[in-house]
Amino acid sequence: MSLSVDNIRRRWTDTGGQVPLFAAIDGSNCPSLPQAQRASHSLLLDHGLFRVSLPWPPKNITPDFRLEVLSGPAGCNATPGQISVYRRPRPSANLTRLTPGPHGALLMADGRAPSLRDQAIDAILVHQQAVSAPSESDLKRILDFETTILASQYSDYRGGITTQFDSPGPGSSGPHRDSVLRGKALFAARCSSCHLSGAPRAHATPKPHLPALPSFRATCASGKVLTTQDPGLALITGKCADPGAIVIPPFFGLAARPPYFSNGSAPTLEALIEAYQQIGIHFSPAEKQDLLHFLLTL
Repeated sequence: MSLSVDNIRRRWTDTGGQVPLFAAIDGSNCPSLPQAQRASHSLLLDHGLFRVSLPWPPKNITPDFRLEVLSGPAGCNATPGQISVYRRPRPSANLTRLTPGPHGALLMADGRAPSLRDQAIDAILVHQQAVSAPSESDLKRILDFETTILASQYSDYRGGITTQFDSPGPGSSGPHRDSVLRGKALFAARCSSCHLSGAPRAHATPKPHLPALPSFRATCASGKVLTTQDPGLALITGKCADPGAIVIPPFFGLAARPPYFSNGSAPTLEALIEAYQQIGIHFSPAEKQDLLHFLLTL
């Protein structure tokens, strides 16, 4: 369960934007914009991005870096004390399998929710703008539902049974399956140091720049300077080591939920692979094809 841009656009067309998906609080570029206009929801409609507003500096924390807003095309970073960033939603399946870590339960891009319970309360009070926290009985119903959602790709129509990729599978041999296996080995060798299976963690990954997003500059006491479109984990920790770092999401069902990267800057898996080429992680044309075939089976 997640959202692709195609689904978002269909909802806009079918409803004229008159559903909670396009609520001013998080489904528009900024609540101050005229909400009936498509342009006011362009980040959601074009890149699948929701607005997340967080206090700055974090409550009860003195940051060890200075954060400046360099640009804010949507006009939502002009108010002192609040920072607006724009992020893709994470899958709502297999939540019980997320590994606890030093930055919370790894449920959110910035790790600010230590548990599903806390995440539900945060979503209801902030995104749904409820006047009070949910009751314990409502929370139990939410968590009972969330913890029963499981997702996994069992087979690929050309690659065969995905659980048999370590050994030949009935009726699923051939060039495409061999390509998937090579892609799996390539991912393990070149990508798994950051994308650890079953244990996503905070990591700063250069992403393609989107002109429509705000830009921030973090200046540390050491003199280190970093420019990013989303300070990520640093908005929660206030630590100079964290600007630009996010908790890496699970990869299951990847093919069904474009665009990619937390800022939605890669419209396809091919574009995602090419983006890594641009930051110095090089693949041959054959390796790109093998890696794509593997990612399509997740």
